[in-house]
Order: sequence, then C-alpha cells, then structure tokens
Amino acid sequence: MRTGIPGEPIIDHLSVFEDDGYTKHSGLTISDFSVTVWRDGNEIPYAVSIVEVDAMGEYLVSFIPSVVGFWKVESWCHYNDDIFATEVEVRSADVSSIEELLQNIMDGGTGNFVSEDSLHALKADLRRVLGLLHRNAILDRQTYDDLGRLTSARLRVFTERSKVPAIPGGEEVDGLLHKYTIESTYDAYGETKFRLLEDL
Repeated sequence: MRTGIPGEPIIDHLSVFEDDGYTKHSGLTISDFSVTVWRDGNEIPYAVSIVEVDAMGEYLVSFIPSVVGFWKVESWCHYNDDIFATEVEVRSADVSSIEELLQNIMDGGTGNFVSEDSLHALKADLRRVLGLLHRNAILDRQTYDDLGRLTSARLRVFTERSKVPAIPGGEEVDGLLHKYTIESTYDAYGETKFRLLEDL
C-alpha cells in the first residue's frame, strides 16, 4: 500500500479500454465516473478529480487527504463498468520520515559518520514517533460534539509500559515524555481541521 501525509496530493492513474480490451477509450470526464471515498472504513463525501491526459485514454485520479488514516478511493467507470481502486495509508510527517532517520544509522559503506549526539537525538525522535502511534501512551479527557464526534482530547506518551497510568484523567509525571492536545472541528461534510499540539 502506498503512503502519503496530510495536505499533500495523492495522484493515481487508470486506463479505460474499448470492448476489444486493448484500444484505449478517450473523451471521458469526471461525470463518467462514480467516485466513492472511504477513510478508516467509513464512507465520506470528499472531493476527487479525474482528468484525461492528452486524449490518450489515460486518466489521472487525484485528491488531497486532510488527516491521517487509511484512505480508499473507488472510481467506477460508467463506460465499461470497470472499478479502479486507490488505497493510501496517510501518516504523520514524523512517521513518514522514520525510514530516513533509520538510514542515518544503517548507512553502510558511504563513509557517513553518526555521532553519539546524533544517536541520542534519533532515539528521542523514535520515541516520539512510537508515542504518536500510541506506544506506551494514554488518550484521555475526550470531549465530543452533539453527533458524538471527537472535538478535543489529551495524549500523553511515557518511557515504558509500566509508567502508563491505569486510570485516565490524572496528572502523572513519572516517565512522562511528551504531552499533546488534540483539537478537531467539523462542518456538514465531516472533519475540516485536526490539530495535534505539543504542550510545552
């Protein structure tokens, strides 16, 4: 499955063929497709673009995911009843860069030198990423709107499992690495803004 980060375009391509199976069919527009979007298994209304490339029967499907999650876009072509699927795991920028961080350590034969300070900084970054993936973390103090949608919460990340509080809502500091405030607002079509703010 391909990956992306919130706010960056996801672009996929599809080919539409004639009945003979090899001649490409040109001239279609977005109105010739029925598009369905899912995020984390839930169908949502969302803007998707489908445009043809140089009248060649090749089409670009594009959208801009707004938040992290597992996204799926299905484009049903009315012309030939084919269904094209685009699946993307949208991750935070920290998670998307983890391979680059690890490469700084696992760099073989390039002559690059990784200092002890760099290793400590990398370890701290990896702990932060694991915390954002809910490793040794607790989410509490949630608030919801009238439709039951999350509007705010607190996320705390701890050094090890034994330090994670068993009861939410407290002010434990033993082993606390990072603390975040989550804010989310919505319009009639779904989520419009999601913020994860580190409490300094």
